[in-house]
Amino acid sequence: MIKYHGVKILWFDEEPLWPPAIDSIFMVKILKEKGYGERIIENILDIGCGTGFLGISLAKINPYIKEVYFSDIFLTPLLMTKLNCGLNFKGETKKAPKLFLSDNYENIPNQEIPSSGFDLIICNPPFLPTLGFERLLYKEAAVSGTRLLERVVTETKKYGNELVIGCSSMALPEFEKAVEKVGAKAEVLGNRETPFRISHAFKYKEFMDKLITERRIEERDQTPFKFWFMFYVYRILY
Repeated sequence: MIKYHGVKILWFDEEPLWPPAIDSIFMVKILKEKGYGERIIENILDIGCGTGFLGISLAKINPYIKEVYFSDIFLTPLLMTKLNCGLNFKGETKKAPKLFLSDNYENIPNQEIPSSGFDLIICNPPFLPTLGFERLLYKEAAVSGTRLLERVVTETKKYGNELVIGCSSMALPEFEKAVEKVGAKAEVLGNRETPFRISHAFKYKEFMDKLITERRIEERDQTPFKFWFMFYVYRILY
């Protein structure tokens, strides 16, 4: 278990479940700084929820939120999310989680979607571009690629007017193309330098060389981590 500003999160240390990463913790920090704890938001959807950390954290700090929706493509994260909601909400029926086993929005029943759409959608998706090495990287871990990142950006317009999403400097070409495709407006809420710690990628020298030369990943010798990238928190309005 970890505890962060009153939020308790349990997880199993095996794929496809990991503890909240530094980028997710930074997203929560930015949401607090930008006033999302005081905004009148009645419902939220956390896509690719993992342990449920993002949705639970926002629901804890915002007293107006009544319904919290979570979706993930894997069953284990949803089970852990339900457990973590129980730990944090302790019988608050207004914040009982609604869980959906779904790839992006495709398996969320229409009757479960609020009539006016979701007030806010939040997502911290995988953001490691595969750069032609799909077969190698997907074999190692399901979190490779930018597929969910692109789909959430292009499809959220049907389900809500505002998306807060994490993105790395490595995936900016895919992100910017998706934003342009749907004609949305993207604003940077915050950014920070982040160590590259996707261990399975280090097995493939050609991939790492391409990542360094093409995708704004920086190599440093005088730090505990050899490679660094910039992590962004974007707000997209539709």
